[in-house]
Amino acid sequence: MDREFKATGVLDLESLEKQGKLIGHVKNLPNAVYHAGPGIGSSSLKKILKTPANYWYSKQHPNNVSTPAQLLGSAVHAMILEHDKYDAQYCVKPVGTDRRTKLGKEKYEAWQKANVGKTELPHEIEETARAMVEAVEKNERFIKMLTQGVTEVSFYSPGEQGPGVICRVRPDLYVPATGVLVDVKTTQDATKEAFSDEIHYRSYHMQAAYYMDTLTALGFKAFAFLYLAIDKEPPFVNALYHLDPDAIEAGRRLYKKALSIYAECLASNVWSGLTSEITAISCREWHLKNVNLQTTDEEF
Repeated sequence: MDREFKATGVLDLESLEKQGKLIGHVKNLPNAVYHAGPGIGSSSLKKILKTPANYWYSKQHPNNVSTPAQLLGSAVHAMILEHDKYDAQYCVKPVGTDRRTKLGKEKYEAWQKANVGKTELPHEIEETARAMVEAVEKNERFIKMLTQGVTEVSFYSPGEQGPGVICRVRPDLYVPATGVLVDVKTTQDATKEAFSDEIHYRSYHMQAAYYMDTLTALGFKAFAFLYLAIDKEPPFVNALYHLDPDAIEAGRRLYKKALSIYAECLASNVWSGLTSEITAISCREWHLKNVNLQTTDEEF
């Protein structure tokens, strides 16, 4: 089913979608074009699981302002996965330029003109990103996979939920020979226990299952999903984690539920929010159990 097709902009992708030909993969597609184009990605599925209204609002009002954490994450991704394009995509804000003076203002404006279209990085964020990448370069297993794989390739496959559903995924790193997908994650805590919590909290396991199944539907090998978790704090320790089958299966149930909701919303053009009824609520079961254990212990 897979084929490689050429696309340089959103209009190319939309034209292929209308013709029913948006099936396969495309290389060197700009990240902004991928996210603005047709199909539904894993981040959008997370919003749908919150409420369809959340997804629809984000689609109609895209947020183009990045937080410092997002800037750091995107810079690290670019340095590791697309280092040959980094200088064309990012620039570092000049340090020590006093824009209150005429000369300082002129220098800053000249710098802005020379870097039109690039993402501006504060000096400290760029320094941190480079230090994190230096630490990653010592991870021999990851570097070996990086030399064997392809990065930032966009894949499109029709969903089984109905007409109009196009699944789109963009693995950070894919090694076709072994069927291994790797996702690079910057995190506050790269230890196994903490990152396991983050996988659950951010639904990373749903993303993993969605990526693997989309590639499989196109005829690609997809046998394992790995995370390269990179700590944001010095000494920027990092580790490769292999997501186990139970987590992948749980993620599969989540993304299929989200796609079903998405298909229903597409068909009805109704993107509902929360109910207007008064609904009973309680604490999560695990929290109640913890409270019960704590109060029981205090009695002795």
